[in-house]
Amino acid sequence: MSFEIIDNFLEKSFFDLISKDIKSSKIPWYFREVDVRPKEKNNLSITRNKNGYFSFCYFENNTTDSPLFYKHIVPVLVKLNAISLVHIRALLFFRDKDTIESAFHTDFNLPNIKTAILYLNDCNGGTVVKQNEKEVFVKSVSNRVLIMDENIEHKGVYQTDTHKRYLLNFNYFTK
Repeated sequence: MSFEIIDNFLEKSFFDLISKDIKSSKIPWYFREVDVRPKEKNNLSITRNKNGYFSFCYFENNTTDSPLFYKHIVPVLVKLNAISLVHIRALLFFRDKDTIESAFHTDFNLPNIKTAILYLNDCNGGTVVKQNEKEVFVKSVSNRVLIMDENIEHKGVYQTDTHKRYLLNFNYFTK
């Protein structure tokens, strides 16, 4: 498998709980000015945009960073068949009048890991996945998950139709 799209990934009541909590004031969002870390240290121009985005880490540096980790994340990890974690975060993107895309990237340069993106609301933004030089747009649809091998390049597409776009990003090892 290189990538897979699954609609209605989580049970509706559990998805609604996660979505409600992430969209509430319970999440301390942190501003990130750069969308994608540059491959070369001196080349920030291709990765900056005029909006930036907000991020909240659930798991980073081998530790849980949130009391909501067990409530929100563990049931999703079971469904993803995750056995070990690399990084998990919630992301919040604000609307822009023009569609802006990040640079193509992979999240981590580690062998044999998976990246999963769980979309928390509907909008015209999403993710472009590149496979064999072909680009596939995956639209942000509530409770849709995109699961891909880590070596699959992808980029985010900012939305123009809704004020905010929310998602959860998982990087993990499977069985």
